[in-house]
Order: sequence, then C-alpha cells, then structure tokens
Amino acid sequence: MFLFQVSNVHNVNAVKESPHEKMETYIQLAWTFSTGIGIILFLAEITIICWLQFINVSKEAAIASTAIVVPVLVVFLIFAAFFYKKLISHKYERSYRDLEDLQQELEQLQQTHSAMDNTHNGSQQIV
Repeated sequence: MFLFQVSNVHNVNAVKESPHEKMETYIQLAWTFSTGIGIILFLAEITIICWLQFINVSKEAAIASTAIVVPVLVVFLIFAAFFYKKLISHKYERSYRDLEDLQQELEQLQQTHSAMDNTHNGSQQIV
C-alpha cells in the first residue's frame, strides 16, 4: 500500500536495508486502524453523545442527530472503499509494469548470452 524509501548519497544499498519494506504490512494495518476504524468509532461516539445529550430534551432530537451522522458514515465508507480500490489498482499496475520490465531485461540478457555463445562457438570452430 505505502512504499517508503530511505536514501543515502554515500550508501545506495540503504534503500534495500530500509525497515519500511519489511514492515509494510504492519504500517498498512496501523494506518487502517488509526484512520478507518478511528473515524468510524469517532462517529459512533458522536452519535452516543448526542443520544445522551438530547434524550432528556426530546427523542426526536436524538433521532435527528443520528439521522445526520448515519449519512456521513455511509459517505465515509463509500469513500474508503473507492480509495482502497484505487490504491490496490495502482499497486497492481505498478507490480505489472515491474514484471514487464523484468521480462524485458530477461529477454535482453538471454539474447546477449546467446550472441556471446554464438561468438565463442564460432571462434572455436575457426581455430
């Protein structure tokens, strides 16, 4: 989901040694809990506080506060699903491009290797 990289001018291999790639799953999980579930719990808390505040005044006011919070929650869930879908789509496309690049590099290496084999075999036959 998130890719963080550490760069050092004097040590290019620091990017590969970065703990962010190893901890990517934990970072994603922490982000999901803190942001997604945190907002849902916050909206639930607002609803409960409104019920506690307005239940003594009128039941209609408590229902009205819930009627305001529920659409906000639904919009948030739709946004979260849309955002997650876009994020996964981007990650898939990036991985697909990386695999295509690796495939092209493999083909180039195979062509170079076969050309070198032909050169070595041809020189051995001449001698």
